[in-house]
Amino acid sequence: GKVTSADGSKSFGNAGSGVVRFKPDGSAFEQYSSKGGNTWGLEITGDNRVMWTQPTSGQLLMETVLPEYALSRGKVGSTASYHVVEKSGTTYPAMTWDQQAYRQIDWVGSFTAAAGCVVYDGGSWPAEYNGDYFCTEPTINIVHHARLTPQGSSSTFHKLPGREETEFIRSKDMWWRPIEVRVGPDGAMYVGDFYNQAVIHNDTRGPDHNGVNAAVRPDRDHYFGRIWRVDQKDAKKLVVPDLSKPDVKQLVKSLSNPNRSIRMTASRLLVELSQRAGDEIDGIVDPILNPLNEKWEVTAPEAKIASMWTLAALHAMDSKLLKMAVSDKDASVRRNAALICESYATACDPGLVQDPDASVRLATLRALASGTISDEASKAIIAAWPKFDDDFQKSAAVGAASKNPSAAIAAALDSPDPAALSPLVNALTQSLTNADEAAKLVISLSTKPAAADPLKASILNSLSKNVVDSPALTPALTEALGKLLSSGASGSALPLAAKWDKSGSLKPVIERMTRELFTMLETGSDDSRFAAAQGLLGLRSVVAEALPAVIKATTGSASPALKRQLITALGATGDPTVGTMLAASFGKLPSEAQSAAFEVLLQRSDWSLALIEAAKAKQADLTLLGPANLARLRTYPDGAVAKSANTYLDELMGPALKAKAETLAKLTPIVEQPGDAEKGKALFTAACATCHNLNGNGADVGPGLTGMGSHGPAELLTAIIDPNREVDPSFVAWNIETKDGKFHAGVIARENPTSLILKSLAGQEEIRVSDIKSRVNTGRSLMPEGFEGLGGETLRDILAYLCDGDARKFRTVDLRSAFTADTRKGLYASEETKSDTLPFKKFGNVEVERIPFSIMDPAKSLNGNNIIVLKGGSRGSFSGKLPQQVEAKLGGFKANRLHFLGGVTGWGYKDGGEVSPVMKVTVVYTDGQSEELVLQNGVEFSDYFNRVDVPGSRFVNLLTDHQVRFFTKALKRTAAIDKLVLESFATGIAPTTVAITAELADANAAPGVTPDKSTSSNGFKAQFNDPVPQPPEKAKGPRVLLIGGGSSHDFVKFFGATDKATLTPTVGWVDFTQNLNGIGPILKNLDVIVLSANQPISPETQKQLIDFANSGKGLIALHPGTWYAWGNFPQWNKEIVGGGTRGHDARAHDLPDYQTLLKNAVKWVSEK
Repeated sequence: GKVTSADGSKSFGNAGSGVVRFKPDGSAFEQYSSKGGNTWGLEITGDNRVMWTQPTSGQLLMETVLPEYALSRGKVGSTASYHVVEKSGTTYPAMTWDQQAYRQIDWVGSFTAAAGCVVYDGGSWPAEYNGDYFCTEPTINIVHHARLTPQGSSSTFHKLPGREETEFIRSKDMWWRPIEVRVGPDGAMYVGDFYNQAVIHNDTRGPDHNGVNAAVRPDRDHYFGRIWRVDQKDAKKLVVPDLSKPDVKQLVKSLSNPNRSIRMTASRLLVELSQRAGDEIDGIVDPILNPLNEKWEVTAPEAKIASMWTLAALHAMDSKLLKMAVSDKDASVRRNAALICESYATACDPGLVQDPDASVRLATLRALASGTISDEASKAIIAAWPKFDDDFQKSAAVGAASKNPSAAIAAALDSPDPAALSPLVNALTQSLTNADEAAKLVISLSTKPAAADPLKASILNSLSKNVVDSPALTPALTEALGKLLSSGASGSALPLAAKWDKSGSLKPVIERMTRELFTMLETGSDDSRFAAAQGLLGLRSVVAEALPAVIKATTGSASPALKRQLITALGATGDPTVGTMLAASFGKLPSEAQSAAFEVLLQRSDWSLALIEAAKAKQADLTLLGPANLARLRTYPDGAVAKSANTYLDELMGPALKAKAETLAKLTPIVEQPGDAEKGKALFTAACATCHNLNGNGADVGPGLTGMGSHGPAELLTAIIDPNREVDPSFVAWNIETKDGKFHAGVIARENPTSLILKSLAGQEEIRVSDIKSRVNTGRSLMPEGFEGLGGETLRDILAYLCDGDARKFRTVDLRSAFTADTRKGLYASEETKSDTLPFKKFGNVEVERIPFSIMDPAKSLNGNNIIVLKGGSRGSFSGKLPQQVEAKLGGFKANRLHFLGGVTGWGYKDGGEVSPVMKVTVVYTDGQSEELVLQNGVEFSDYFNRVDVPGSRFVNLLTDHQVRFFTKALKRTAAIDKLVLESFATGIAPTTVAITAELADANAAPGVTPDKSTSSNGFKAQFNDPVPQPPEKAKGPRVLLIGGGSSHDFVKFFGATDKATLTPTVGWVDFTQNLNGIGPILKNLDVIVLSANQPISPETQKQLIDFANSGKGLIALHPGTWYAWGNFPQWNKEIVGGGTRGHDARAHDLPDYQTLLKNAVKWVSEK
């Protein structure tokens, strides 16, 4: 966002993610390195490299090689300010996924929360560790280690031999959560340990979340942390000096300490001392400078660097010392000498641009660009250009040469190989727009040798494009143009000559050459034909036949490659007539050229409208462009174009597009069937890899998909078909209009004060900030809609590859036909009372206790409704007029449980209110049978306005105000379901449902239940009546019954499945039931009961449990079984449990310490 000084008097522009730097007094702030993604670790190394860690961008360690301020002076290609030293590779934690407490949310198996950044310079570990990189990953309990080695202008990495598939530190301790790593003044590494089992901020497993989307966890510790000291076994012991006293002698000595922390602290303290000393600083400078001059050759490089920067900060860096530094044998010393010249505007020796070390060359170019560049320095840059072996150096060279462009261009033209310098010269001439300056340059060009003709042509092409006005045609200029027209650069000189020759003195030559260009366009090699086309395009303002001839060549016998070149050249003209003519010939273009023409036509709104009009006139078939490109027309930044495109495409595509809202329900059953992952891989490469990277396959335009298969095919299908349900801010599409009338749409990848990088389906492009007319955040995903056109089977195979075997357990129920109300309006008293609603934090896919739900965005609903509110309330209220009954079709799949998101009402249960029926859910099976679920106000439902906890549902933090709840209901049958019927009792209470998800039945599903016999003679009605398992009369070990059921937990999944699986190998018999009140007949054959239930309990069952405990058998109260859940059964907590809790107590960690004394321990002896 926008950054200002504290008092608002100074604006520093926009700042984004990456790295920023600022002065503590607020007088300066700048984006130092721009890169999307969080930065969770930063290190300024001992030799002053800026290196940083990011957790979720797919790129782990970056080095800022060319800061944004330096990059803004000049750039080659798409150079970024940073170099990726290490990408986010595979991690090797000590625990497998099923052992860990969390599953990473993204970048699964890699780094989802990389934190901290250390490049070792502690001075005590063996020398081989100097410069090694360390970071942490708290979600998987590791400290990562990589060895860095110089490579070009930056570094590369490798893991130590023999440790490629392990980590520096890894642990199975669930509470060990390393979140930071630093090197101390003693040379040891210090690891900051969050010391918390609850380490994830946003926990997708379902606990409540607060207003900042942090999981509300009773077990999240807020008070304690640990710091670990890690040392190498062969570390030397360092004596840590006491720097707390202003002792100049000690501080100067500490500048030579092998430990970076001590050196930097000493340097800072010396500068602070000088500030207090005023003008009397000789007593500080001389003790640093004199020994350095006398003992330069024997001083360690790190000591030289620390001393030089300290002297520079004291404004005491003399020329003698600088001369020694730039010729030092150590590259890091030479590099820092150049950086000091840049930082303190000191003249730098241009001869360093020929240094054998790339990083020194780069620092020198940065230093030269910070001041005035002489002609000699410009010549030095030109001479050194062949040594600049990466785009960082080349960009820095452009930035430096731009300080004296005329001298640099002249030197380039005189060089032995001018053609090799074209990237530099082109960059320098791009900004030259003054006609008189252009004329001077043309005269200079005419004097240069023929060897420079290719470079001359490049310069002349830039001048022809960028210089609008015509200079006075002096004799010297006429002569120069004549020479150039007869040179190897004649084709590039021709457009300028035709435009500037107002007197007609060059007319015969111009006309002859023009005729030759028309001939060349028809015959010859691709290169000669393209050169002719460029010449004719340059002449289009004075030769009427030029543009039609080039348009015609795009549809003729030219090669596909040449046609693409011609179309790109046409687009580069920006001429309004180009769009009309190209659109009219669109249908005549071969398929390989149509995509290039489409990209060109989308550059301008008038060209895009011309394409739509051509389609209406049957001159173009837009259906051949595919859904992605049609979506770009539908969502074009210019509203008039988008409206015209949508009107035409709706007519063209017919009812298929209008039925878009139904596609998810139709496709979900298909994609959940087993697919062909191998076929899906090929399909992914063709359809998806143009934007997304999966396991190293694909581009990085959209979000990386590695590890995302764990979210399942249904959720991923929603993201594919409806990508705007939820948009990651890092991938929001921006619409940018430039001052030349062009529109650009894409994701902003990087930005600095002078330019930004925009990524889109068309690739990556750079836009200068000064060229931007307007920019608009669309709030929409760059991912296009329309991929349902691929078909269900194709999508199924793609998702099979993406998921690669992940479980497919759930089905979100399509409630769109059942929605009755709109959360943008009031839901109960009146629609106008807009505070009387459920304000969701987000729409789209959400997870509650690992159950996926789909919350409809009303803006995307067919009728504007996105929630079910059934009839209830007073006769005059809005909800009192709503339908009493709605239906939702399920389509015939089998389920064993229904999960509900809603559980709130208007005018519903508040603390102390009356329990009453509020909604009936009828499950209608395809065989005509049905079952009913009667839901209670005060059990599953409570009033929406404030949080009111009830035993049958659980609060879910999905709103910015009020409450919404979650509950699960088991089904009696696992037959195919046709539909759900939701019905209110039309009382003064309006039940509300947001979403429903079915859990699919499988081999592990809970068994069907017997008819309801749960109502006893005394009127008690049991919550569950499933068949009770029958234990054997004898077993080789204890017979254990697990009892669950109630609220706030998925008992079948966790207590039934997990606990049963845990006990099976070690006991004689074990099974699970939720029918607590049906266990009486089997108690005689049980040895142990593990009770984790909080459901209603009958008087008969109360007595049976007391008798069971008193008989000496085993009775374990587990988790909810310890709650004060039974007001009618106080003996349970008083006599059996010996205490209890009132639920998931928020302050359980505040309990005092206590001791447990075990007496009369009995070890089970299995029967033989």
